[in-house]
Amino acid sequence: MADEHISAGATDGSVYRVAGGLTIIRAATTQRELDALPDPLTIDLSEVERMDTVGAWIIYRTVRDRGAKVIGASRDEVSLLKQVADFDKPARVIPVQPSGAVRALTELGEWVVEAVAALDVRLRAAMSDRSVRAYGDNEWWETHLPIVAGQEFADDLLTNYDYKVPTIV
Repeated sequence: MADEHISAGATDGSVYRVAGGLTIIRAATTQRELDALPDPLTIDLSEVERMDTVGAWIIYRTVRDRGAKVIGASRDEVSLLKQVADFDKPARVIPVQPSGAVRALTELGEWVVEAVAALDVRLRAAMSDRSVRAYGDNEWWETHLPIVAGQEFADDLLTNYDYKVPTIV
């Protein structure tokens, strides 16, 4: 278990001394104690017996974010702090892009949905008694409906129903 000694010098700011282990077991406590100290902060690692990457990350982050000074670190502790610093880089996130075939099929599917929705709107307007004449006359429908909806559907609509082109009401 680590034995922390916290002292405040009148001219040098706060000094945080760690004795024992600076490991994940003490991470939350160590972070709270560091957060409670005012700047400028000096961290004394001369009595640290063991430090893992979590302890090194806490010390490194305090140095990075608050400009704290580290004293008394052994060669191994300095090496670990440098390793942690080397990996403190933002991760590059690349969104997953679908393959060309999947992307093409997705776009085709979206187009089909839009086309069917447009056809539905036109057919509803054509069948409605209070529609505004927006799509031309019977000749337009007889020419374009088979292209959009298929010849069999168009023949059925135009011959079996009392179909009239919408007029302005």
